[in-house]
Amino acid sequence: MKYIISIYSILLLSLLWSCQSEPKDKFWTMEELEVYSVDKTKKEITRGVLSFKETKITDERGRRFENWYYNRNNQLTAFERFDYKGNEKNALRSDYYDYKDSLLSYYIYEYDDKGNDISKKSYDAATDELLRIEYFIYDDKNNRTGREIRDINDQLVRRYDFRFDKKGNESSYSVYDADGKLLVAETLAITKNENKNKEWSEAWSIRNEEPNTIRLRTIKRFLPKEIKDYK
Repeated sequence: MKYIISIYSILLLSLLWSCQSEPKDKFWTMEELEVYSVDKTKKEITRGVLSFKETKITDERGRRFENWYYNRNNQLTAFERFDYKGNEKNALRSDYYDYKDSLLSYYIYEYDDKGNDISKKSYDAATDELLRIEYFIYDDKNNRTGREIRDINDQLVRRYDFRFDKKGNESSYSVYDADGKLLVAETLAITKNENKNKEWSEAWSIRNEEPNTIRLRTIKRFLPKEIKDYK
């Protein structure tokens, strides 16, 4: 009987210890993407000037919270905030603001049964006028392999095709006009990986067999109360 009691005591202590050692705070994720031109004036191709920067914030459940958009001077120009009213898992709407916090437009989303957004309709915030429609296509690994931009009459304007490597990293993309004419095609070569998850931190885009841009990516985990320290 004493043996059984001691086993239960050990199990109880182990359970209490695991509860105490488990972090109480849930960390959010910040993914910052910087895109630079390339400098070809020297013997070796180097990083040029910043073209634009985008920061994506997701909560502890992986849900989109906000996107921040910066210009080539690294100045915040706009941000997008996602609204989960009516659906705790997928945002049915997001609002797009300028840097002065004025609402410019908003987007309405539709999802498939896997939680992938398959359509996005853009509206003018002042008039509620439909501006454009986007459709998205995914593979069996939930990689976004296609994107279509259509006008308010649902007529095709642009089509994007994306390819991915075995790790789910984008490896190339192509852009076509409404008639199917190829406009842009680039491959992406990952040149650096960082952190314990081996997430890529630098990638070069290649267009017409020459480097075109350099992408830098930084991923940070932080507590939601710290978000004001980043924006």
